[in-house]
Amino acid sequence: VAVDRRHCTANVLADTRALPFRDDAFDLAVFDPPHTNLGPNSRMSACYGHLTMPDICDLVCQTSREAARCCRFGGLLALKWSDRDIPLTKVLGLMTEWRPLFGHGVSYRQRRAHSTRVSTTSWVMMLNRKLPG
Repeated sequence: VAVDRRHCTANVLADTRALPFRDDAFDLAVFDPPHTNLGPNSRMSACYGHLTMPDICDLVCQTSREAARCCRFGGLLALKWSDRDIPLTKVLGLMTEWRPLFGHGVSYRQRRAHSTRVSTTSWVMMLNRKLPG
């Protein structure tokens, strides 16, 4: 089941902060949230809408809570995150219903041609620690 509120390729059009599924409906969720603010006039904003960094943190927190509700106790969540603007450790701290199990960086990119800072895109597998019942 693919959920998105903007893409016509999704099976279900819904806001991930209020999923239309029953409690404990899934064993696995995959979460690839927006992870950067490129400005209101960027091509990405034209395609996906503009989110500020506080909006992104709120989306991660609320979607994480909804995903935990929809996944059974002990279910898994695969999180894709780029630390371009928000460190992975901060994002994991927003996802209190989940416990990171393992993960790794899959791509590395220099932020700007003149910069030595590198952003990392990572996948993290997480365990739902919501109490059953």
